[in-house]
Amino acid sequence: MAFVAGYPLSEVFLSAAIQRRGGLLRQAVELTEALIISIPFSFIIVTGCSLLQYRNGEILSGVTIEVRGKDQAGQLSMTKILAAQLRYWQEAFVRNPDIFGTLPSNPARTAAEIFKNENKTAILELGGGQGRDTVFLARNGFRVTVLDYSESAVGAIADKARKLSLTSYITVCQQDVRAGLPFADESMDGCYSHMLYCMALTTPELEFLSREVKRVLRPNGLHIYTVRHIKDPHHGKWIHLGEDLYEVGGFIVHFFSRAMVDHLAEGFEIVSIDELEEGELPRKLFLVTLRKR
Repeated sequence: MAFVAGYPLSEVFLSAAIQRRGGLLRQAVELTEALIISIPFSFIIVTGCSLLQYRNGEILSGVTIEVRGKDQAGQLSMTKILAAQLRYWQEAFVRNPDIFGTLPSNPARTAAEIFKNENKTAILELGGGQGRDTVFLARNGFRVTVLDYSESAVGAIADKARKLSLTSYITVCQQDVRAGLPFADESMDGCYSHMLYCMALTTPELEFLSREVKRVLRPNGLHIYTVRHIKDPHHGKWIHLGEDLYEVGGFIVHFFSRAMVDHLAEGFEIVSIDELEEGELPRKLFLVTLRKR
């Protein structure tokens, strides 16, 4: 039996061992809570300020951790990882009512200009978060139907719409995009999302979502979205969950290659793919504009 700081490395004590290291890496604790049952042979531990992987009696150092746990069917178990993200986002939104600030993102400003130039007025926003871009679009005359799977996020947007007298411009909807879009065919002029596509979504789920967006868009409708791409400083770091999915600071990010953008554009014309930077790191993004064929 191996020990870390006096605690046995086992399914029962692993989470406690990490927590007793002073909470140095909260994301390690969160990931362990999600995977403790599904990966009994691959453990993540904390030593000092570094993440290490313990497997087969050896400690392998490094900042990238390959999660190799499998469920009973022999496949990489993602269910608990993805389900844990909703709780993580809920807690983050409650802790900080304006986690991303109150000003609109630059992609939202760009999208608004594109939508205006083409007289697109009925806009679907996916993953609205706490509504900074939603409010901006509504104030610019767009009728925004905003969707998020977090109850606290949807509630925050609804409250802002009431306080700002924007209820006639903003409609909120709580929905997980993996379950489909609860809207009629060809009911939207445009679709906008800022980093929703690079969240905890597998490639098949993204393919399904893109088909759903195409379904609800009217002919010549525009689909504008941003994603973090593989030149981002965080790509290839932290905890690898398969595909280009990495758990970064507690949040799962799906980093995109140009090939992935092309793959998800089936049924659309690619109008433009621009690169931009955001934040202090900075995050490196694709800004993708598609037109429904």
